[in-house]
Amino acid sequence: MDDGVIDLGRRSGATLPTVAVTLAVLAVAAATGAVDAGAGTGARIGAGVCAGLCAVGVVTLVRATRRTRRLVIDHAGIRLDLGARRKPAFRLAWTEISGVGLLVVAVTAPHSFLLRLFGWPPPQVGTVLELVPADAAAVRRHPELLQAWRFGRESAWRVGLGASRDAPPVEPLVLRYRSELWRGERPGSLLSA
Repeated sequence: MDDGVIDLGRRSGATLPTVAVTLAVLAVAAATGAVDAGAGTGARIGAGVCAGLCAVGVVTLVRATRRTRRLVIDHAGIRLDLGARRKPAFRLAWTEISGVGLLVVAVTAPHSFLLRLFGWPPPQVGTVLELVPADAAAVRRHPELLQAWRFGRESAWRVGLGASRDAPPVEPLVLRYRSELWRGERPGSLLSA
């Protein structure tokens, strides 16, 4: 971990690349069906549409895995960087925050018994950064976090940090700079208040 930087892109694990490869295989299979002269016109059109949708999904997932997302916690506050050429998604000074916590959500997907038996997919947790604003003025100063404010039921900003095998190391960084603001890590669901 670089000093105060958590690379969220590298923490996503193998889930997105695995889904992208699966969609690529489906796109090739559907494209093969679309050019099959023995198939009916409707089947060929349907296969072509399916191939196109799968190809769009592959491109979207590849872009998502290559996207830069870094959570930076330092002496100035907390920010979410989106890359060198883009401005941060948000930047909060410590004076604008009265509490920082993590909501840890177990990510479970319905898979067959055999997949779970062999440990696939690997168990993952989704983490949500909860930032409690210091006052109503802080909420007004950050319209870029309006969706996160609504997601937090207007009591905290909730920012999704993605899914990985374990929660990101937010606690030691917050404790290093502003230990009095740390509210802890708690399990829960996205519906919990």
